[in-house]
Amino acid sequence: MTSYELRVGTCGWSYKDWVGPFYPPGTRSGQMLELYATVFDTVEINSTFYAVPSPDRVEQWNEATPETFSFTAKAPSAFTHEARLRLHSGWDALEAFNRSMEPLGQKLDRVLVQLPPSLTFHEGEDRLWALLEEDPFPVPWVLEARHRSWASPAVFEALEAHGVTWAWSENDAFCSTPRLTTRDAYIRLIGDRSLEVFDRIQRDPTPVIDAWAARMEAKVDDLQRVRVFANNHFAGFGPGTVNAVLDRLGREPQGWSALGLGGQTTLGEYASDSAQS
Repeated sequence: MTSYELRVGTCGWSYKDWVGPFYPPGTRSGQMLELYATVFDTVEINSTFYAVPSPDRVEQWNEATPETFSFTAKAPSAFTHEARLRLHSGWDALEAFNRSMEPLGQKLDRVLVQLPPSLTFHEGEDRLWALLEEDPFPVPWVLEARHRSWASPAVFEALEAHGVTWAWSENDAFCSTPRLTTRDAYIRLIGDRSLEVFDRIQRDPTPVIDAWAARMEAKVDDLQRVRVFANNHFAGFGPGTVNAVLDRLGREPQGWSALGLGGQTTLGEYASDSAQS
């Protein structure tokens, strides 16, 4: 048995296409997180990227989840994409984001800083150094670059010096370099935007999951924590991808049929569906 702490979840939890395949028929959006947290122990919050939620909304998230549950929150796009990492123009957004996350307390596990694909290292270098020096978040944070120019020794060395994790990301911009800058592996299975319905696994995720698992296992002696988050766009159905990851890493896949939920839970079902289509 590996010694690292593993948490695997999805990118977001509020998807109408999951009602039936994952959530029981008739589930309302306000009930989804509580149900999700009976199956998985972590989630990446997408909505904080688009708008800073009210503290009341965040307190609802806290109340809907057990004490052992954890959240990663995406830093607001007002800072990462509109201000393009400029602290002087994005500071208010960062402060509002940090205040809004306070009700989560110790459940806030990480903050994800996702860079826009158009932001190159040449443009953003000095802004990243300033952000690293400021270290504005109350919890450890993760940097997800979406332009190849960021995969440089200078960036890796700076992140390592400041205890910031380099995200391993499979997305439509590029497959990021699997470099460890902390003792955390943070893997995002994002995919592309060609899928529009998210009610079942529609692509076999096994080859990509196998590749990332092998990269992780090559560094297993250096790992303390592993976080893996699956987007619907990766294979068509985030919860099914989570189970594929758990199975590949030798952990017990989660079942939701015992909770009165149905739908596809295994790649075996994907293979059967594919054979019939």
